[in-house]
Amino acid sequence: MNSHPAHTDASGKAQKGSSSSDGALTPRTPASPQPEHSAPAGLTALGDTNGAPKTERLEAPAQLAVTDIRIAGHDDFDRVVFEMAGNGMPGWYVSYTEQPFYQGSGRTVDMEHLVALNINIDGVVRSDEVAKDLPSPDYAEVAKLESDLGKQLGVVKEFIPGGMHDGRAQYFLGLDMKQPFSVQVLRGPTRLVIDILH
Repeated sequence: MNSHPAHTDASGKAQKGSSSSDGALTPRTPASPQPEHSAPAGLTALGDTNGAPKTERLEAPAQLAVTDIRIAGHDDFDRVVFEMAGNGMPGWYVSYTEQPFYQGSGRTVDMEHLVALNINIDGVVRSDEVAKDLPSPDYAEVAKLESDLGKQLGVVKEFIPGGMHDGRAQYFLGLDMKQPFSVQVLRGPTRLVIDILH
């Protein structure tokens, strides 16, 4: 894979082609999900990876907006990062399912792959409820990524946003088979990081 030199702006924030501290490539537009074209060498998956469901309840009320989503391919794992802004720390429930459905409506999710990693993030509100000019992920970009995901990532083949209901944001990752994964929260800024082994 080609490597990209790191570039920063005046604030020290990584620009396109540079690697953020969570190991996912910083996208051209901060609010647009992007696949990574090169990964920093030597990165390893965070936390304990296995196929069991993982959950963390909200310790206190939170008001967080998902401002950016990054998808990155590494040598031994794929990483999906949900960056958030606002107050508090997120709760989450992440598990595999072969029959994914949208929260609230109960409608079946139309996926092309055999299993879905169902990602639920609690304590989430709309971006404009946190700050008027806060960016939101541009989900229209997801469709453009689907053809690239299978080429550039090891196991993640699809990404489908499931919407938001009662303070919970939902997302689905499509895979051909269940793989060990981990879920971690990083701070500065707040990020929910999901690593999926190849």
